[in-house]
Amino acid sequence: MVRTLSITELVTRADTIVLADVSAVRTRLDAASQPMTDVYLDVVHTMVGRLTDRITVSVPGGRVGKRVLHVTGTPSFGQGERVIVFLDPSSRVVGGFQGRLGVHENRVFDTGETLARFQERVLAARYGASARLTRPDSESGSLAALSAETPVVTALSGPAISAVSPSAAPAGAGATIKLVGSDFGATCGAVEFSHGATAVTADRIVSWSDTLIEVEVPASVSSGPVFVRRTADAMRSSGTTLTITYSLGRAAWTRSSIPFRISSAVPADRQAFVRDGAAAWNGIANFAFSYAGSTSSARSGNGVNEVWWGDTGMAGTLAVARVSFYERDGNADGFFDLIEADVVFSSGESAWGDGMSGTFDVRSVATHEFGHWLSLGDLYGSADSHKVMFGRIAPGQLLSSAVVVGGEEAVSPAVTTALDKAGVAWIRVSGADRYATARALVQHAIVRRASRASRSMGAPKPCATP
Repeated sequence: MVRTLSITELVTRADTIVLADVSAVRTRLDAASQPMTDVYLDVVHTMVGRLTDRITVSVPGGRVGKRVLHVTGTPSFGQGERVIVFLDPSSRVVGGFQGRLGVHENRVFDTGETLARFQERVLAARYGASARLTRPDSESGSLAALSAETPVVTALSGPAISAVSPSAAPAGAGATIKLVGSDFGATCGAVEFSHGATAVTADRIVSWSDTLIEVEVPASVSSGPVFVRRTADAMRSSGTTLTITYSLGRAAWTRSSIPFRISSAVPADRQAFVRDGAAAWNGIANFAFSYAGSTSSARSGNGVNEVWWGDTGMAGTLAVARVSFYERDGNADGFFDLIEADVVFSSGESAWGDGMSGTFDVRSVATHEFGHWLSLGDLYGSADSHKVMFGRIAPGQLLSSAVVVGGEEAVSPAVTTALDKAGVAWIRVSGADRYATARALVQHAIVRRASRASRSMGAPKPCATP
């Protein structure tokens, strides 16, 4: 969960702002034997800060061998991507995922602006409205020439999407959507989904023709536009809106009751709020978090599920969930087995409370972070702002005390699922009597597990013509 930051606030908090290409992404174990990801950036243009050719950014979490540590709210980087990055003096990304903006066809993905226009806003926020494209001393220069290197491709002569069906679907759960349109091309291209400022390319296209595409909705995407990119000339369509009901991860608990502890250094009122946040998930499905008492030695990597206040590892982040698992499926349910989950609230943020008087509501943030323990992912789209897994929060903002969010059925033994926080849409399984109902439940579970196993363990299917 991050404090909602505007572009102006990101500029104010940043020491350096660069346009860069990701040349490499490598993972390693840090001094505490926890996975860490190093991102190597080749600087194309410096908007703010000292001029340099290369920057290395370290992001908590990653995959080392079969061991995975997922830290929520972290920005994602892929080799070959072009990005705008806001960095603090220690070269940490400011504001978590908010401090990394994707660039496509010389436009900023999240804002739709040209690079030159975006830089104008950055400089105005940094030096005043009169700064525009000129900067003091060594920071002189502009992006005007760079923006002109490649003409912005419009959808006028490119592929066009006329309809998407269904218009709402879960992410990472094996669901597929169909895109109807024209000029997609005869050969398989790419389908790009939105995740805040990041474009995510689907890794499984079921079928492709010039007018119809069926594609699986990948994990870690949010409500927002979906695009089709044609193979022949790399032209991209205009976006069509897809609503993501929930985003599901690749790991789950092997039992239905999960104990957790809270650091004894946390004040009593905050401890109570944290317990309330965990309890909000209990009773929705056949799953429960159980408070196991306080601890004086909370830390990651000790095999105990814990909550404490400390350094989140990312500047401007309010709280992160640290979820650990090995890539193994001991109970054959189609998910990797979770081995530990922790929540770290930022000790650098002083405005913690009950959401009153401009404070950040501990209960609401805790509810969100415990959702990550259920393998539910962050959602960043504007259409997701009412959902408990929305990844931003403002001072004084409260989440509903009645958690209704998609994904419970997929991460617990229950067969009910709520699709979003706005209302409940239960999947009911029944039979003529209790014996028939039991058989139906078993059959439903078998089908669900087979679907999960195909999604999380199987290799992506090649693109095919219908």
